[in-house]
Amino acid sequence: MGVSSLGDDNIAIGGATLATEAAALGLADEYRPKVYPVLVGGGMRFFRQRKRREHLELVETRTFSSNVVYPRYRVAG
Repeated sequence: MGVSSLGDDNIAIGGATLATEAAALGLADEYRPKVYPVLVGGGMRFFRQRKRREHLELVETRTFSSNVVYPRYRVAG
């Protein structure tokens, strides 16, 4: 969890709680989740319930040999 620099004035925010707070403040302009091919019966939600809906545009998708899918979404608007 935490924040790391991606260069070019970009930062990556990791961890469900920190990412949720950044998104709620309108600080996120892209989402880059990694989707693992495993089903689990519980865990933390990706984001808590929010009052507003974020419209996203798919920019890129990568699939790795491990079947992990890495979509990149940009906030539309």
